[in-house]
Amino acid sequence: MLFLRVGILLFFITSGDGFVRNFRNLASGVVSEILNNETPGSEVTYSYDDNDPYGPENWDRIDRTCDGLRQSPIDLQTESVWIRRRDRLTISELTTRPISIDLTNTGHGAQIAFNFPNAGQAVVSGGPLLGEYKIAQAHWHWGETDGSGSEHLLNSKRYAAELHVVTYNSRYASVSDAKDRIKGLAVLGFFYELDETATSDLLITNWLANIIENDSSYTEAVNTFTINNLIKEAQFDYLSYQGSLTTPTCDETVTWMVSTKPLKIKSADLAEFRKIKDKKGNLVLLDIMNLLNMFLLLPFTFLMEINIFNLLQFV
Repeated sequence: MLFLRVGILLFFITSGDGFVRNFRNLASGVVSEILNNETPGSEVTYSYDDNDPYGPENWDRIDRTCDGLRQSPIDLQTESVWIRRRDRLTISELTTRPISIDLTNTGHGAQIAFNFPNAGQAVVSGGPLLGEYKIAQAHWHWGETDGSGSEHLLNSKRYAAELHVVTYNSRYASVSDAKDRIKGLAVLGFFYELDETATSDLLITNWLANIIENDSSYTEAVNTFTINNLIKEAQFDYLSYQGSLTTPTCDETVTWMVSTKPLKIKSADLAEFRKIKDKKGNLVLLDIMNLLNMFLLLPFTFLMEINIFNLLQFV
């Protein structure tokens, strides 16, 4: 019932935005011609640069789903949610220290993967999820300035950065296999709040110098950390809604669970993020969201769930 209401609300908002869509379609006619005349077999790679023909304003020309009715990110409003208590959300391997952690520059940002003993894999279940979801990777979003990095907003406030822990439904083999399936993915989201007086909760700052260039990677096998170290709190509230991937192909198959309790980060941490380069050798500045979606959604409220997030490690 919840998800049906969300769908109706989103349809109502987007059904009246013909003017905005027509304006954008007219303004991007040249871009459309460029995309339609791509060399056969060439790879279309999205960008966060507004001056790039593959920038956020034109992501729907890379994949039409990016112009869908249930796109993320959104402005999460705690005053407009249903308070609903579900079964506990649990994470296996929560306090297990991995053998190593792989850090990679994907060309779009910084991403980590945990390598657990005996080829183990952390699994998330419970809460709004039906079945088990395997943790594939975690990555960060940051901005050009210290206050402009998060993708989601919380009560219309934007935070310094945002962490996404990406999981896929265990019925499928990988994120790629699951991303276009109904409820194929689930993402745990965590805001970072700028605080120069507190201890930083970002644990990879000293590793980032190893992945400045596109497609570079670094493996840490000594000073590793647990998933619990990464997200800090074993119990916290979160907002859950049905949305999408925030980059192309923008598949609307994601169950979002975004914590309402921000982690801490320092300006020096963000400065290290801003040294990372993309596939073209330019700096990766992940503060460009799908502005059309944000423009349409910000003035409205959404029916979401607020859940009590109780993490219990299990084997």
